[in-house]
Amino acid sequence: MRTETESPRVSGDRRYALLLEYDGTDFAGSQRQRDARTVQGEVEEAARRFSGRVVSADFAGRTDSGVHAAGQVAALTLGGGHAPETVRDALNHYLPEDVAVRAAGLAGEGFDPRRDARGRVCRYRLVDGRPRSPLGRRWAW
Repeated sequence: MRTETESPRVSGDRRYALLLEYDGTDFAGSQRQRDARTVQGEVEEAARRFSGRVVSADFAGRTDSGVHAAGQVAALTLGGGHAPETVRDALNHYLPEDVAVRAAGLAGEGFDPRRDARGRVCRYRLVDGRPRSPLGRRWAW
């Protein structure tokens, strides 16, 4: 879905599928929100800085505030005919340290990560023991 402010697609645009990983501790969720830091907002800003135009990213699913992801799939359309590795490296250059593009690949123009998903897996880490684990304090309940 294109946003009102997204740059129109032009000849030579390519659709890329991205495999994202992020630590959601400091995010208000993955979906773009006005006046809140989100994963989608960071990915779109990195894409804008790389491409020089407004880009809208589509995500396979949403995560809530504080939720991490090790394999969130997203897609975006960019001009320039870049190799997927170039897109991955360029986005990672502009992304903050708590978000990374682990892999990028070319996708068909109609690729929709949410509708084309074959499944979703969620993993919850619960710590049930003593003493407490300082290493797990931000990533487990």
